[in-house]
This record gives sequence, structure tokens and C-alpha cells, in this order.
Amino acid sequence: MNGYPENVLSSKKLSRDESTSSKDNAHVEQKRTPPVVIPYVKGVSEHIRRVLHRYNVQAFFKPVNTLRQFLVRPKDPIDKQRVIGPVYQIKCNDCDASYVGETERSLKARFMEHRRPSSTGSEVSGHLHSDQEGHDISIEDTKMLCVESKYFERGVKEAIQIRRLRPSLNRDGGRHTLPSIWNNVLTLQGGGTCSWELPRANSDDL
Repeated sequence: MNGYPENVLSSKKLSRDESTSSKDNAHVEQKRTPPVVIPYVKGVSEHIRRVLHRYNVQAFFKPVNTLRQFLVRPKDPIDKQRVIGPVYQIKCNDCDASYVGETERSLKARFMEHRRPSSTGSEVSGHLHSDQEGHDISIEDTKMLCVESKYFERGVKEAIQIRRLRPSLNRDGGRHTLPSIWNNVLTLQGGGTCSWELPRANSDDL
């Protein structure tokens, strides 16, 4: 009448003795030594299993080479020259000068612009062809600090890396001026990374 299922009403109730016996069995099972899994090495694993058997410990073998290891291959390495939207760091091969920038295009396209003598707006180009003639840069030694497809977030991440790395060739702090609170954040986080979330601040502060 109260809506209980028929199987509940018709199920057999355990007697007090049966209930106590079940609890004792469960307690005994808890005291049993759990089994161990060991890698299989021919001539060694069998001996270990015999020793463990003396102490009532079950041993199971695990193959060293699995089908997954043969079939699964790691992902292809990222081609940093073709990735779109990177924040990057260029270092001079002949001195300690460095530059941090960002681009919505590929790293390779922006790198070639920095290297051209006609790129008058590039601090890197000015360093190579005016300030320190004969110095050179290489795309292999150029670091891709992170990748960000969104324009605003990429500008903020560029500013974070400029504040963190203090590159000598950057004239300013990047497209966005970070508030002073970032000085403490970068210090506490030990240098910072591009994976941080943006701090909760007013749009005027950023």
C-alpha cells in the first residue's frame, strides 16, 4: 500500500546468527593480504612468486612489453615555425641581446621580417643591421613561449613575458601595460608562465 517493491517485501530476512556470521567473514576477508603485481622476468619472477606464496601472498605477473607500447606512438612534435599566434623570444647569437614579441601569423613569417634590413620598425632588425653589424639570429634558437589565438589575451601574455624576461631590445612593455600588481604576482610565481588566468581587474587597469 505504501509503494514498496514486491521483491523487498518478499525477500528473506537474515537471522541474527546469519548476520553475525556474515560480519565475521567480512572481517576475515579484510585481514587477508592483498595480492601483488610484478613485472614478468623469466627465471626471476617465478622465484619471487614462490617466496611470496610462503607468506600467503598471491603474485600476478604483468608483461613488460604490452600491445599498447607497440601500437601507440607519441604525438608529432610541434612545428613551431608554422604555429599561428605565438608569443616568442628571439636571442642574438653573438651577444646577450634578446627580444620578446607576438604575432597573429606564423613564427617563421614574423622571424623573417625581423631579419630583413628593410624592417625599420623592428628592434631586432635595427640591432642586426645598425647597432651591431655582423650579429645574427636563428629560428632554431628562437623560443616559442606560448600560443594564443585571441588578440587581447595574446597581448597580455606578451606583456607578462616582457616583464618577466626583461629583454634588452624591447622599447616598452608590449601592446598592453600591466598594472603594478603583476610585479608581486610574477615574483610569487617564480617567473610566471603563459598558462595563467588573467587577474580580475577593471578594463581601465589593463
